[in-house]
Amino acid sequence: MSLRSGSSGWAVITGVTALAAILLYGLAWSRDKSLRAALVGQPPSFEHSVSGLPSVVSIVAEHMPDGPAGGKTRISLADMAPRGSGFVVTADGDIVTCAHVVAGANRVLVRFAAGSGQDTPVPAQVIGADAETDVALLHVDAKAPLPAVSWGDSTHLQLGQWVLAIGAPYGFEGTVTQGVIGALHRNLQAPGANPVRYIQSDVPEAPGNSGGPLLDLDGRVIGLNAQIFEADHGSSMPLSFAVPSADVIRVVSQLRKRAR
Repeated sequence: MSLRSGSSGWAVITGVTALAAILLYGLAWSRDKSLRAALVGQPPSFEHSVSGLPSVVSIVAEHMPDGPAGGKTRISLADMAPRGSGFVVTADGDIVTCAHVVAGANRVLVRFAAGSGQDTPVPAQVIGADAETDVALLHVDAKAPLPAVSWGDSTHLQLGQWVLAIGAPYGFEGTVTQGVIGALHRNLQAPGANPVRYIQSDVPEAPGNSGGPLLDLDGRVIGLNAQIFEADHGSSMPLSFAVPSADVIRVVSQLRKRAR
């Protein structure tokens, strides 16, 4: 009896082991990418997440260096690479970017996404900028309603949550990168020096991403990409920091009030 019971138990174990092996084999070789992605905890697609791509713009901040005899030398727009990114927040032309992107500029121009019908940069007015939070509000005269982003709730984010960034790293406009949230409420300054508690992620970013949106998988803006960490020893681990959307919305409202 004991031998039979042992044999029966062995058969069950063997069957379970075989089933597990089949499942692992199927996972490794399955052509159903969405199923495989779901099983390993990755989102099946980012197509819906980048629906806000037409709302993302590149910011060209024009600086006129001193020319001969103290004069100003105007640089051709064709020679200007984007200094940063931004995103449309109202259909009538309000755009959010980082304050450091437009700081010290003689003229600010906005370049819209390819296929938008705007082939040349459009002059933008700086409505206001807050250096403390690194938030700036611009305005362009829109000939037609512009596609505006939708805001997400940055107060309900989770560690490990998938996020995306859209911007112009090194001048490559319309670039989409992805990663996960690694920390929340990150303090990058001395206590009391900066009211912002950043969203930290491992989304690969570079100069030119500043001012662009950090998006959730529903394509909603949950942050304003503001800073990246660059180690002196050349570490390849990306660390990016975004101003939470709740702070951006609050500061934008204040900037509008001050401009009235």
